[in-house]
Amino acid sequence: RAGRSAKAVLAIRLYIVAILISYVDLAGDVLVTLTLLQSETSKQSGYVTMGLTGFAQVVQATISLAMGQGGVAAFTALIGAKPLLDTYNVLSDRPLTRGSKSDHEVAFIATRAEEIALQSLPQGFYQCLVLLQ
Repeated sequence: RAGRSAKAVLAIRLYIVAILISYVDLAGDVLVTLTLLQSETSKQSGYVTMGLTGFAQVVQATISLAMGQGGVAAFTALIGAKPLLDTYNVLSDRPLTRGSKSDHEVAFIATRAEEIALQSLPQGFYQCLVLLQ
């Protein structure tokens, strides 16, 4: 019983970390976008930053559908909550989307790779370029 309780506490902590990472990153992108849009000289960079974020969300939703994860996964990708859904599904005994435990682990890995390749790296490089101008 104590082992199960410890596992639940660990799962909650990991889920909280996933929430913080996902939404701090997304909030940072939104704040950078808003700051750039308010500047007359950097307005175009704001639109590019917004486009990079939106593009990443749409591609992640499309990949979720292509992997057979369903509408819930696609919707959560569009609102920036896909990492949270995947983390929950991996840690939970009752996942929110269909599939086996290994399916959820693959989705979790794919989502992390997509976030790095489609959002984190492009945003980071582009924001560095904007700062260097």
